[in-house]
Amino acid sequence: AAGAAGGAGVLLFERDAVWAAPPAAVAVLPPRPLLAVLQPPAAPPGEASPLARYARQRRELLPQFGTRWGVGYLLMRGPDGLEPVRGELLAAASAHMTPAERARLAAALGADAVIGASPLPGWPGVTVGGIWVGAVAPAPARAYLARRLLPADNMLTAATTMAAASFRPSDDAVVAGGGGATALAGGRVRELAGPPHERRFDIAALGPGLLVVQQSFMGCWRARVDGRPAELEVVNGVATGVRVPTGRHRVELALDLAPYRIGAAGPLLLLLFAALNLAGGSSKDRAASSGGGARTPPATPPAP
Repeated sequence: AAGAAGGAGVLLFERDAVWAAPPAAVAVLPPRPLLAVLQPPAAPPGEASPLARYARQRRELLPQFGTRWGVGYLLMRGPDGLEPVRGELLAAASAHMTPAERARLAAALGADAVIGASPLPGWPGVTVGGIWVGAVAPAPARAYLARRLLPADNMLTAATTMAAASFRPSDDAVVAGGGGATALAGGRVRELAGPPHERRFDIAALGPGLLVVQQSFMGCWRARVDGRPAELEVVNGVATGVRVPTGRHRVELALDLAPYRIGAAGPLLLLLFAALNLAGGSSKDRAASSGGGARTPPATPPAP
């Protein structure tokens, strides 16, 4: 919606075809990519106009400018804190990192592409439209059974652990706690087709394990394993984890829609209250104008 509204605004000044086509960088990204902006190119001095700035940011695929073409973003600070709070904290914890560290952190979170002002040594990629687009190889899984658990007692430690060269995306998982690493047996995961607010997985766990889903952890998610309620836990600082027993199982994640329904009812109740309040005020005005009950009796002095 934001992309469509922004496009409609600039179409008043430019040809439709200029803004209907995606930027050149989109063509070299994988389908429905999840990417992280490592270090955007510096803005040219004395940029000609706000429209020129919009065109440049769109061309560079800065956060949110690519969403209308199915691009997802990681490690970004949300507008006015609208990102999930854990995502905001992780983005802040990675602010001091080098582009290479941020790229490894993004891969640990499921990113399959990174973009920046210049290439990263040892990373495959191409330069398109003035920006470098790097591929994460091999592409990390969006859901996997962890083979190793790495404890972290805070967000900064979690970010540092995932940004380390020794971290193995799609195998390792950072969990809350202390102590040393814990080995798990792992297994296979297959996600079934369905809407984004109802995710289902068929798993084959070789031992008691942890299913990691690269989905923002929020309290409104509900989990079930073989139809029975299961606990959720925070994994990789921001993602969602479900403990699973050995063997084949069906794991389901569903978003509890009750908060959204309550939120949708809020404006309707506010309008209803405003209408009733306005109707009540009009009734009092009519009563006052007709003289019915609008006059007050004269005051009488107290008896001596």
